[in-house]
Amino acid sequence: MKKSNTVLLICGGIAGVLCLSCIGGITWVYSLVKEPENITIRVDAPLEVSKGDQFVVTIQIQNTADETQVLHSIDIWDQYLDGIAIRSTEPAYRQSYHIPIDNTQSFEFYLDILPHETITITLNATAVAPGDFNSFFDACINSDVRYLTYPIRTVVRE
Repeated sequence: MKKSNTVLLICGGIAGVLCLSCIGGITWVYSLVKEPENITIRVDAPLEVSKGDQFVVTIQIQNTADETQVLHSIDIWDQYLDGIAIRSTEPAYRQSYHIPIDNTQSFEFYLDILPHETITITLNATAVAPGDFNSFFDACINSDVRYLTYPIRTVVRE
């Protein structure tokens, strides 16, 4: 075999190994961030309130799996919170902090959702500014990077 054929064969083998490594890495990352399975969410929020009104947003999270899943957090997008203040939650969140990389306010719960059970999170809110606050929240299930995104909208009148 000629030297140039050997070099081509080695380079081709290295390229193949690198290509398979990239595919494996992408598959691994996808397995970490794909949407959680066997979870359904229902949101009940008033469509319209007046500035200064206190109101409740109810989030029901149902686990349709045969194993326990965990609600890590509810992350509310900043666009909603530009006009809505979350005063408290029931059950109480463990901690809350802003995530600047995705512009959300995270409320951590770490609550078990037993198989075929539903948990309810109540957000006690106040309308603080007039406007149409049409946005989203993420329900992070089983990790901080596996989540379902749901719309939420409240119009605040003067």
